[in-house]
Amino acid sequence: MMKCLVFQPNNCAIEVNIRNKAFGQECLNKVCDLIDIIEINFFGLQYYRNGQPYWLILRKRIDQQINARMKMIRLYLKVKFYVLPHHIQQNSTKHQFYLNICQYLETKVLKIDSEKRTKLIALIAQIEFGDLDEESYDLKILYSKWLSILFHSEQTKRLTSNHRSLMNNNNHKYRPYCDTLDIDESNTINIRNKSKTMTAASHDGDKNCDFMQRIVFWHQRYQGYSSHFAKNLFLKEALEINDLGVDYFSVTSNKKNLLVGIGPRGITINHSSNHNNDNIKLITYNKLKEIHHHRSSHLLNYNYIITINYNDETNLITEQKFRIYSEKDYYQFFRLINERRAFYSLPMIDQQTIVSNRFNSNFTFLNDLMQTLSSPTSLLNLTSSSSNKSTTLMNKKASIFDVDKTLKQFYDDVRRYIYHFNRQFDNVMLKNAMLVRQDSLLFHHSNQQQQHYTNSDITDNNKSLCKICLDYQIGIAFIPCGHTSCEQCCLNIKNDTCPFCKCEMKSKQKIFL
Repeated sequence: MMKCLVFQPNNCAIEVNIRNKAFGQECLNKVCDLIDIIEINFFGLQYYRNGQPYWLILRKRIDQQINARMKMIRLYLKVKFYVLPHHIQQNSTKHQFYLNICQYLETKVLKIDSEKRTKLIALIAQIEFGDLDEESYDLKILYSKWLSILFHSEQTKRLTSNHRSLMNNNNHKYRPYCDTLDIDESNTINIRNKSKTMTAASHDGDKNCDFMQRIVFWHQRYQGYSSHFAKNLFLKEALEINDLGVDYFSVTSNKKNLLVGIGPRGITINHSSNHNNDNIKLITYNKLKEIHHHRSSHLLNYNYIITINYNDETNLITEQKFRIYSEKDYYQFFRLINERRAFYSLPMIDQQTIVSNRFNSNFTFLNDLMQTLSSPTSLLNLTSSSSNKSTTLMNKKASIFDVDKTLKQFYDDVRRYIYHFNRQFDNVMLKNAMLVRQDSLLFHHSNQQQQHYTNSDITDNNKSLCKICLDYQIGIAFIPCGHTSCEQCCLNIKNDTCPFCKCEMKSKQKIFL
């Protein structure tokens, strides 16, 4: 057996035991089962090699991707396909989205306006602590923590390594910028600062108090929102960030260094190194027409080139070539384009062609790629070429994509599964209720019968008692009237007269019951 330690974004680890030759999908299924998630297709597993994160290929064995000699394999549960909250049907899935976005906000330098940052901080406070409490010290610590993260990111040291940021996250100490929060009757917010560092009336201190006022203002606006509703608003606000869920690659095109991102909206091409929005070009997935990947070698130098053809603004087909320096980045770049394009934009994916080729060793590279995303409505043509004609079988299997359903197909399947699960649950509950009712009816009926038998026995015993003393059984009958009494009462009768009818008794007869 092989042990895997899977870290969640909140630094909670899940230990799973899998087979030595297990595929990545088996590990992901076990992790999602432990955290009660059925919407598995949104998630993926990442591992780190030389400080660089890579997505684990779920349709490939884990020991072929990670060093199997390690005593315990470290993986990280990440959201691979970000979607809007109305596409998510499980609260546990939304919670994982929330944790991933919070980790993204902590580790990345964001290019968003200050108003959206204050909204995000207020929503986080509403999710974690509920309505605003000006006397809560923990709430002020949370304000200060996210103020230092979202408004002072350039001055704060950011660790690029994911696991290092998670390990050191709990060691940071945050001091509240403002010690007291006063809210008067007119709903105006007055902030009094008692710390010595803020009494200098510096410009940064004034800006911090201004940001704090906006955060408290938005937190007041969200008063009464439940944690679930606030989490939906948080996801909706956070998904408007352009860089969320984007994997970046350093490539070369026309002897220029570019930064290419593959995300939910499409392919972003940044022509500058400072992330200026004016130099970013977005190619949506529905504009893609063809993807060619080319691998050639000359002596010890390898060239990895990916060419995309897309429709530009004038509806003309434009060709863009990307040269990638690493083979691992080359395959991940090619896989992510096709997987995310298929998940977000294609109407349907044929699942049988994907699964049938999983263990087939005779397919060619071209046929594998064509069949992986084969769809009657697909507009994307995938081709491959190699100058040396010596693509290995491992490289062929490395291009088998992990996506087997589009967003629409996956959403419908989850809805259908939850519907049938609820129906089965309702049927089970109805059967249990009927069984309980039958048991109660049987118990009530048995009690009535037992009570009836008990009452009949009591009446029979009362009939055999003497009507004079009601203590002893009758044993003497008076003749000719036929009235009865016990032997003790019969001895006390005088004048041989029946005590009931006053008739003269001619004789007394002993009887046996």
